[in-house]
This record gives sequence, structure tokens and C-alpha cells, in this order.
Amino acid sequence: MSEITRSQTSRRLSFGRLALVTFLGIFLSSAFIAPTAHLSYTPLNNDYDSDGVTDVVDIDDDGDGILDVVEDANLDGDSDPETNPTDTDGDGLPDFHDLDSDNDGLSDTLEGIGLRAEMLELGMDANTNGLDDYFEQSSGEMGVDPIDTDGDGIPDYIDIDSDNDGLLDQTESSLQSTDFNCDTVPMLRFEQDPILESGSEYEEGAVYRIPDITDGLDALITIEENMNGVIATLDQNAVDPEFFKPEITFTISPEIRRPYVDLRITLVEKGTNNPVELEELIANFIDIDGNTVLQEYNRFDTPASYTVNDPNEIQVRNTGGGLLINGGMIEYEQIFNTHPTVNVAVEFVNISTFVFRFGILTSRNVNVTTSVPRQSGIQFSCLDNFTNPITTTFNEDVDSDGDGLPDHRDIDADNDGIPDNVEGQLTEGYVPPSGVDENMDGLDDAYEGEEIDGLNPVNTDGEDAPDYLDDDSDNDLVPDNNEGNDFNFDGVPDQAFTGEDTDGDGLDDGYEGSDVNDGPDPNDEIDDPANDLPNTDGEDDVNYRDLDDDNDGIPTDEEDANEDGDPTNDDSDEDGTPDYLDPIDDTDTDEDEVPDVVDVDDDGDGIPDSEEDPNLDGDDDPNTDSQDTDGDGTPDHLDIDAD
Repeated sequence: MSEITRSQTSRRLSFGRLALVTFLGIFLSSAFIAPTAHLSYTPLNNDYDSDGVTDVVDIDDDGDGILDVVEDANLDGDSDPETNPTDTDGDGLPDFHDLDSDNDGLSDTLEGIGLRAEMLELGMDANTNGLDDYFEQSSGEMGVDPIDTDGDGIPDYIDIDSDNDGLLDQTESSLQSTDFNCDTVPMLRFEQDPILESGSEYEEGAVYRIPDITDGLDALITIEENMNGVIATLDQNAVDPEFFKPEITFTISPEIRRPYVDLRITLVEKGTNNPVELEELIANFIDIDGNTVLQEYNRFDTPASYTVNDPNEIQVRNTGGGLLINGGMIEYEQIFNTHPTVNVAVEFVNISTFVFRFGILTSRNVNVTTSVPRQSGIQFSCLDNFTNPITTTFNEDVDSDGDGLPDHRDIDADNDGIPDNVEGQLTEGYVPPSGVDENMDGLDDAYEGEEIDGLNPVNTDGEDAPDYLDDDSDNDLVPDNNEGNDFNFDGVPDQAFTGEDTDGDGLDDGYEGSDVNDGPDPNDEIDDPANDLPNTDGEDDVNYRDLDDDNDGIPTDEEDANEDGDPTNDDSDEDGTPDYLDPIDDTDTDEDEVPDVVDVDDDGDGIPDSEEDPNLDGDDDPNTDSQDTDGDGTPDHLDIDAD
């Protein structure tokens, strides 16, 4: 259990180009630094949301519009949110003081009422009860009735997958860009030796102080959890001493395949335990590598953004517990920041304490102990060695299709008629939702386990956006809303967009099937995409992911005879089936091993087909409205005795 006492007095300090906020009179015990699912939390005469109403009488301490009694599950039955309070994301802040209770990058107000807090709050509280007047209704009811998009009984603000499509909210609320600007971030230097302040050396619960990481600022390092790791050095300063570089020996066993050590870093005023909040901080994970037997992996709390190089050798996954970074198969010597392909830059905002996980993993069934301690490294300054940076930014209320529903509440975020749950996975081996969620975090158990924490969205063409946001997943010039809904293969979708969404789930009524008011069904009527979606040739993948829909050897985007960028209106043989869905006729009249479709003299009589056809229909194609001089049923260009 832990206690925090915190006065109302606060002051803002300036460190270089960054502003820092410190709260005076705060006592932070070592036990508090370790996050737990539930904790003892004792605020004394404080005002968490600075609304002028102290928390002891404030019915909405964090000002998110969700009452404190709603944000606490009252596990101990005393109707007091301050005893044994709920901490959904385990970040050390109880939900009633946490503006993002499920750590998905979306504010509770946004998820609770569906709009951004700054668009809602009036900044008025006539009855001084601590609840903004916007959230007080004339009927006398108070607070937000939290939205539960998928109807699973878990309100969106603590549901890590609000629309139950298998894609985590933090995945669906992110944007990518090539911007990376870290000029204004402070440099923190971890070059002083760590000093043990409490606990046993290198054991769980031990707290170390690294002084003077910048003017007037120390860092407290707490060993929160150790899973099959032995810390050799908390911070190795022999090379690049300004980096924070733990050295840890790990053991992989049949029971523990992913050993790790969790370290919490808390920024405090020099010589005290008073937390200091930075408005911006860049932490660069450097040299995340591996070999053919094992790979390093790191985990950290959901940041404001992260940046990687393109190309890179690492894998970054959004998980319910934050971001997980897996290293590659190439080992680099020591810890340097000179290899951009194995570096990740993470941006935090308004942060005072954060947890980093250092670990290793293997896909092999082996027992192994690292022969020498593995080195991990974090550089707390601007890392500018990316050759082609790709930045993913969270906490964005993204609405890709502009239908009024943000992507994290929209089961068809690109409005192509193929649900996100289907487009987010490979066709082969598709896993439908199970409808089971034992840990009640909002993520279906079908997409949660030791090796998976939410779907890693498929990107068929390797360009643009992942399929669930890409209106042409295979880049073949035929959009997904056509290829995914053209069941009679005539180039025209049999189900089309109507602009109506009766059940408000984000899937247009035109694609809903027989019941347009069936609610948020993540995969709607597509239980087996390999058989439920159009596949003209019955081979390879379904049409919206197939580069050659009719398997005739000619890519779909090249079967655009009139070169207007639309293969759906090209039907060379006028049989009602566009060329990209119509296999080649391989007839070879003169048996010269050149099919008639590409033979300039089909019958081999020495007279070009173009001369044997007077072009009666004006299309310069002897295959359409061909001349038959002798009326024998064989057009002249195929008749060696045309008269």
C-alpha cells in the first residue's frame, strides 16, 4: 500500500526551453513508485483538477465529466473511491485521478461522451460541487453516462478496444507522418553513479537516486519487477556516460519465455522526493538488436508519439499495456546510437514518472542464460540520425471516412463495406471474435494472449495505409468497395454505399446484409472471408487483395485498355465481363504458339488481321463485329480462304 499527500500549492520552474511543474509538500514513498492494480490513496485538502473545489468535496476530482463513484468499482464496498481505488491501467494513478484510465491515448472525456474535453467544458460550476456545469443536466442527473460502443458492458473509457474489432483503440487513434522535430526537448544526463536510497541492492523494490541529471533535477530509479533477470549494473558509465544503460543477465526457461526487468524513473527536485513534471521529454531506445536465438524487447507506457527509421530492423506493436518493441536478428556491438534501423525515439508530454521494460525473448524451445549481461540503453536527448523518420502520433480523434464516428468506434473505418476486423487480418487463417473477454479489459480473448495483444493490421500493398484504412488494399486500380462486393464478377459492386447507418456502428446500411440494425457486430456477416468474399479465380487471395483477379497472367492494373485508370470499364470481347475478371482466351488458330489475342495474323495467311477486318464498328479491333466475306461463320482474320 502507498500514500500520497499533496498540498494545493504549485509552482512552475523553467529548465532551458522547457517548463516544469512541481508540487510542493508532496511525499512520494518508494512503495508508491511501484504500480499496482489497486492502491491506498489519501489526498489531503488537494484540488487535483485545479477547479477551486477541493477533492474532499469534489464529485469529479479529475474534471473528466465522469463521477468519481463511477470511475471506482468500489471493490471494498464502502462507496468511498479513495480507499482501494480502481486503477485500470496500473499506472499508479486511480481512475478518478487519471484522464486516460485505460492508457489507450484517448482521454476519458473523449471516450466517455464522444467529444474532446476542450469542446465541452464550460469552465462553470454554479453549485461548486466540482462537476462542470456542462455535465449537469436540467433533470438533476449529474455526470456523463459513459458510452459503451460495442455493448460489452465495459464503457469505452476503460475499454482498450471500444468497437471490439480486434484493433486496439490506440492503434485506431494514431496518425503517421514524416515529421520529427526534437529541437526543444531537454537533455538529461545520467552520468552520476546511482546511490541506493532504500531496499536491498538490485532487488525488487530497491530505489536508487541518480543526481544532477540536469540543473536542479534528480532521477529516482525503482526496480519494480524482476522476472528471471539478474542486474549486474544499474547504469554503466564507462562509455557514453550520459546514457542510461542497465546491464542485465537473463534466463529463459520453459515457464518463462520472456524474462524482463521493469524500471520506473521518477523525476524529482534535487535532493528531495518532490516530483517534477516536464512538458516534453524524448527518450531514445538505442540499439534494440538480437541474433538468431534471442532478441531484445522493450516496453514503455503509451507515449504521445514514437519515431522509427524507414527501413528498420525492429517491430513496434501497440498493446493494451503500452508499446512493445521487438529487436531484429542482427547483433550490433555495444550500445551506440549510430544505427538508426534499431533505434526508437519516444516522446512523452506532461510527464513525471514512467516505466521502462528491458527484456529478451526467443521463438525457439530452448533454455538459455545470456553468457554476459545484455546492455540496454536510453538516450534522453534529441536523436537526429534518422535517415527517413516515420512518426506515429497518438491521442488523435481520427475519423478516416468522415462519417462522424472516430475510427476507434467505427467497425468500418474506411467505408469500403469490409469490416475492420476482417481487413485487419490475413484472409488465410482468419480468426473471428470469440465473444469471450475473461479479464474484462474490452479486448476479445481471440486477440489476446502470450503472443498477441490486439491485431497487428495487415497492409497488403506495403504502401499507403493498412488495409482497414486503405480504399484500394492491393493498389490494382479497382477499389475495395468494388472488389469486396462484386459477387457476379461484372465489375459493378452488388452492394453499394447508401449514406445511411441505421445502427450507428460505422458500417453503411448498404453493406449490412439482411439486418441493418444489428448493432456493432465486428465482422458483420463475414465469418470466413476466404469463402464469403469474391474470389474470381478461386486461387491466391480474395479479389481485394489479389493483383491478378482472373489469374490470366496479366496484372489487374494492366488490363486497362483505354488507359483511363479504371479497369472496370474495359471489356474487349464485349461479353459483359471486364477484362480484369475475364481469363484470356488462349485459342491459337494457326498453331504458331502465339495466342490469337496477341497474334497480329491469327490465321497465318500473311495478311494482317487489321487488313482483313474493315473495322465496321470503328474500334480497330478485329475481334468485335468482324467481317466474314464468305459467310461461313469464320471471320476473315481467322479464315485462310476468306472468299
